[in-house]
Amino acid sequence: MFYLEINSKNPKLIRIIDEEREAVMTDNKIKHINQPGDYYFCSLCAAWHLCTNDPSSNGNQHLSHLEENETNSPASKYFFCYLCSKWHTDARKEHLQYRLHIKRDPNIITAPIVRQFRAHSTSNSHHFPTAVLGSFDGAAGLWKNETELLNSIPSITARGSCESVLALVKSLDKDLHIQLFNRKNGFSFIVKGLKIAEIKLGSGGFILRLIQNILNQGYTSVHQDKKDFVYPGSGNNPISGADLRTHFIREANNLISLRKNNTIGYREKWLHSLLIDKMQDGSLPGLDLEFLYYETPVGMVKRNKQFGREHIDLLAKEKHSKALVVVEVKKKGEDMYSAVFQGLSYVEWLFKYKERLKPRIVQLSWDVDIDKLKLIVLAPDTEFKTARLDLAVLEQVKKLNCEVMAAYIDRDWIKDENISIKGIKPF
Repeated sequence: MFYLEINSKNPKLIRIIDEEREAVMTDNKIKHINQPGDYYFCSLCAAWHLCTNDPSSNGNQHLSHLEENETNSPASKYFFCYLCSKWHTDARKEHLQYRLHIKRDPNIITAPIVRQFRAHSTSNSHHFPTAVLGSFDGAAGLWKNETELLNSIPSITARGSCESVLALVKSLDKDLHIQLFNRKNGFSFIVKGLKIAEIKLGSGGFILRLIQNILNQGYTSVHQDKKDFVYPGSGNNPISGADLRTHFIREANNLISLRKNNTIGYREKWLHSLLIDKMQDGSLPGLDLEFLYYETPVGMVKRNKQFGREHIDLLAKEKHSKALVVVEVKKKGEDMYSAVFQGLSYVEWLFKYKERLKPRIVQLSWDVDIDKLKLIVLAPDTEFKTARLDLAVLEQVKKLNCEVMAAYIDRDWIKDENISIKGIKPF
């Protein structure tokens, strides 16, 4: 119903008012978010969203994540003015007295998320750029076993030298915790989450890079001194076996000491290493997992308008079911939602190209069933036990025929490196 309002100071000024709209907006000084042009602060993205007519927009899809405290804080970026019946920026401070309290309209059903996976751009960010899968670009050149890598070295002499380096490291005491991982173009040697050496394969041979990790005094970071040795060298090997052995033992003990004193950071990488150790010696009760590949390359994914190679933290096999398991590891557990989105983007790539991946899986003798996909988000925190996934996300999980679980470990793992599963929660 409409009526006329005559301004007492200026009778010529007449305003036509929609009585029902005015009542909704001034009732209890509440403005419900329910139409295009509305602003609100999203707890998922830690950013302001604008509602639009586009059902695939964040503004429509994330309404359930409207954060009232931030949206209505005195320092908020936007507010709705009932005097002007429109949104103001914080520059209109003289109208703050007319602001309405912003709430989500409980009658509004949020739009489903349409093929938009989110993953944070940095470990400290809560911004989730859209992730779009690129075309299949193969797996044979990405997931390589040791034999394939060695056979790619054309020089018999250099190949023998590379085999000798690998054999030397494998012969060292297990208490040194040196882990050897295959890469696309070589090998990495890692202790407690940090590299101590790497082998990079080239056209004629390989380069052995030895890395010394030196603590930056007063900080939790290290700087790395690197020395390269080219194989095949002229005449004898560029570095003796005795000197190689000395480097690996000395540097392993160096990192073990730094970790024991909790001196350095890089804790997510450290957690990766500890979990792999546990999987390999079968001492991770609660998760029946066999380690397959570290930082597994997957397909090209487009984020922020450009494609880049994505990597799964840990790829594993569930022993009893033979399911292929994507393990997404977080050093903290408060960001469960983004971890699931990130993990699902990897699962989607595996699901979409599973028929093309099956021959490669057979070649690697992994003995897994890629028709059974599983995502496990693992973090040293119990606070995200109460996290809930959107219906749209659960529908995507169903579409991918994927089981999603959260596993919790002792948050004090850094004190004694005791990794044990405290709880498992399915979604």
